[in-house]
Amino acid sequence: MSQFEWSKEKFSVYVADMDEQHKEWLAIINELHTCLMTSKTDLTTDKVLKKMINYTRYHFAEEERLMRDEGYPHYDAHIRAHAHFTSKLMELKKAVDAGELLLRRELMGILKNWLTDHIQNTDRLYGQFIMENSTGSVDEAPGTISPDITPN
Repeated sequence: MSQFEWSKEKFSVYVADMDEQHKEWLAIINELHTCLMTSKTDLTTDKVLKKMINYTRYHFAEEERLMRDEGYPHYDAHIRAHAHFTSKLMELKKAVDAGELLLRRELMGILKNWLTDHIQNTDRLYGQFIMENSTGSVDEAPGTISPDITPN
């Protein structure tokens, strides 16, 4: 399984601050990937997993503040998606802490699939909304984004 590679076309939500945070999040997930796919110690893997959980909480709080401040109409659905992912992440952490066998590819697949889908299909919606309704820091987006939001 390959690591994440940032590209504006694939991951940009066209809100500069959030794009920077997403880049950092991808870097942490890549760091976790390296730990899991090499012979890094469990202590190192645990440290990076905790780093990812902490960054996820920070990022979600920042993103939710932005959406609330901008009056984003799908705010409630978006925070439900965040809560669902945070819950899943904590379940994975508990399984790792309990020494349960967790397939490395399975763990990375869950993280990569959720994050890719969430950024491309959910986060881009608030990016489009902000571009259309705010004078904030946004980039030019290519085309229109579908308004279908479901918790991932």
